[in-house]
Amino acid sequence: MIGGVFLINGEGTETNVDTLNKLVRQQFSEYHISPLSGGGTNAVYVLERGGSRSVLKVAMVSNRNASVERECLRILEESRTVPRLFQNFILAERIGLHMEFISGKTLLEHIQENLEAANNGAIYDIFSSLGRLLAEIHSANIADCSQLRKIELEEPPSKPFIDNRLHKRSIELFSELSGTFARRASLLHGDFGYHNVIRDTSGNDRLIDWELAGIGDPRTDMANVLFWTHLHFPDIAHECGRRFVEAYLERREEECNPEIIHRFVIFQVWRIIEMVTDDFPAPVKSEWNRRLAWAINHDFY
Repeated sequence: MIGGVFLINGEGTETNVDTLNKLVRQQFSEYHISPLSGGGTNAVYVLERGGSRSVLKVAMVSNRNASVERECLRILEESRTVPRLFQNFILAERIGLHMEFISGKTLLEHIQENLEAANNGAIYDIFSSLGRLLAEIHSANIADCSQLRKIELEEPPSKPFIDNRLHKRSIELFSELSGTFARRASLLHGDFGYHNVIRDTSGNDRLIDWELAGIGDPRTDMANVLFWTHLHFPDIAHECGRRFVEAYLERREEECNPEIIHRFVIFQVWRIIEMVTDDFPAPVKSEWNRRLAWAINHDFY
């Protein structure tokens, strides 16, 4: 171990999944290992030993994203809002993170269960919890986090699958944000939402999957919640959003009028669109053009 980082001999950056699985089993031979889906960007394993479980994530696409997650877990290690990081190491030139296994259900699963039970009150309580959790995350000390990328307000790039009129309107909305953007920068999760929060068996909400994190305007994270909530749960979205924003503002002051929130939603939608490349399937590109058009004309708060 050098400087807290374990070095494991590997076979280069082109390591395939089978080779990686073999290396993981060699390094963690005392564990029972169960591979999980990592969403294409990570190889993820559940490690079991002596009745306890932990999680191993190994970067498959970007070591930078893995280093971002490692840094965020370090920043928040004193809180109970994220998994504990046990160790990090290099495996076949890829960053690996060995961390706490959070036993519980995601807040998305809780929302879906309460939708089936027609228990809207419980859903609204979940969104209040989301607001309180995000306010706590955004209050983290970021004085020593130079490794994290800055999420800045930049004119959205032209994309061949985005209608020119939508692109032009987006530029106008971005320009209206310039006077208020990131006056008070915070630690951003980058994909904050009910799908990335696990309510553990003690009732604590724990935020996972920090690969897209950075430093920027906190309303970017807020906008992500509102966008997906209005897209997936339109019948209850306004009340969910109101509970979420009010709970956040009870703990952390931020300018959040409907116009500003709308502009940040468009900003966040473009952050997603920028990850959609020309080699994506045509239906995916068409869908994001449709979603942008819908978002530009939608009231989120």
